[in-house]
Amino acid sequence: MKSELLKNPLPYFVLFLCHLIWAVNTVIAKITLFQVPVMSLLFIRFLIASLILLPFLLRSQKRLHHIEKKHVPLLVLTGVFMIVFNNALGYSGLSLTTAIDASILGLFIPLISVLFGWWILKEKIYRINLVGILFGFTGAVIIIGLPFIFGNVLTSERVLGNLLIVVSGICVVIGFGLSKELVRIYPPVVITAFSFLIGMVAFFIPAVIDFYKNPQWIAELSQTGVFGILFVSLFATVLAYLLVVWALERINLNKANIFHYIEPGITAVLAIPLLGESLSSSFLIGSAFVILGVYWATLGKGEHHRVYHKPHHI
Repeated sequence: MKSELLKNPLPYFVLFLCHLIWAVNTVIAKITLFQVPVMSLLFIRFLIASLILLPFLLRSQKRLHHIEKKHVPLLVLTGVFMIVFNNALGYSGLSLTTAIDASILGLFIPLISVLFGWWILKEKIYRINLVGILFGFTGAVIIIGLPFIFGNVLTSERVLGNLLIVVSGICVVIGFGLSKELVRIYPPVVITAFSFLIGMVAFFIPAVIDFYKNPQWIAELSQTGVFGILFVSLFATVLAYLLVVWALERINLNKANIFHYIEPGITAVLAIPLLGESLSSSFLIGSAFVILGVYWATLGKGEHHRVYHKPHHI
């Protein structure tokens, strides 16, 4: 990897930049949710993303890959799980828990993917993968449950938020399973653009309800809130997606996999001063279990690294 990195460093830098954006996004999204209702933020996010990616979808429709009617239900269902359920649960969870918890629990996507492939798709799995799954879930129990059970360190609200983050990861993996046939037919930009459109449509009515309940939130939006909306929509959704697709066409997936481990550290560095969050001993122990678990669970499972690198971060 070292020689390859020296010969062609740009894809590695781009991939690092993508994960840096996603790590920063967890903190910025948390700050933005103090001012913007969850469903309103998600509607605006996918409205902007859809408007930017729509030309790619239309060009593909006309010149490259006409979407067949028989694939539309599967495309819709993929969008519902990968975008609607994932983001609705993930951002709702983020509004209840800490950015640091959300970041480390986000690593569960590749771990759950391995489990899904083993149970549902009957894929081959190694003993080290099973050890990794056990470690990963042990870490989750330590982070989510033990502090609440034994010391009441966590509030029930934060526990619920953590659980929602994990369930949002499960929705991503289900969406990936649904899209396996589609990725053999259509390029990633087509599936993603279509999914963004599904998200925009799905979050419209909830956003209207948000406005009906609190019509003042727009008038009270500060420059920080506007910046947060733009960062979540433009940088964490559109730019990071386009960059990661470009990079993954040039880097082996197993090598690209190492970059997602930098996210929790960057998020923590920002969340402690900006959000006043802290690192408990139980969180550090649980995080070590999760990181080791994800690493071991995905050894030799390059396909599951691909799941993680799709643009489904909260």
